[in-house]
Amino acid sequence: MAGILRQTRNAVSMFSLRPQTCGPTASAFPGKVAEACISGEARFFAKQATEVIPAAKTGRPKKPEKEPWRKRVPSAYSRFVKEIFPQAAKETGGKTATAVIPTVVKKWREAPQSHKDKLQRDYERELAKRPKKPPAKGALSAWTLFVRENYSRVASEHPTVAARGMLAEVSKVWKSLSRAEGTVRAKLMKIACHR
Repeated sequence: MAGILRQTRNAVSMFSLRPQTCGPTASAFPGKVAEACISGEARFFAKQATEVIPAAKTGRPKKPEKEPWRKRVPSAYSRFVKEIFPQAAKETGGKTATAVIPTVVKKWREAPQSHKDKLQRDYERELAKRPKKPPAKGALSAWTLFVRENYSRVASEHPTVAARGMLAEVSKVWKSLSRAEGTVRAKLMKIACHR
């Protein structure tokens, strides 16, 4: 890629633009004349160079998308404000939110209870649709901890065995633990229960 880029830059510089040799109006309109003076071959290489070098992205990087269960569901009051704000802005002629909000608050206080109840039901309905936070993962079992600690060791001892066979080998080691090593097994169980 770098080689192609270097070649296109060299080709473009080889067909450098000399406005003074292109005509009498070259100094008056340097950009236009320079564009007109480029030969077809140089134009081809210039086009290739722009295709090879992508335009730089400007602006701030986008924030990562929030998890759906962390997004707030608008409350009944927020829904009312969203619904009434344009109308209140026209009535007050306020250009800023601070000028309009007092009238919105007044309208909220004067709004019939049935309308407030409807907005509250909408809020609760949307809250029920919202995805729930995923449940916390359960505690790791002693077997899982044992596999985590011993899988790589068994894999190095038996390099030709496939993954399924490797678990069988780890299982044999797990089952062959002696009484003394049984205390290790008990400790692992204790650790697993407290995680």
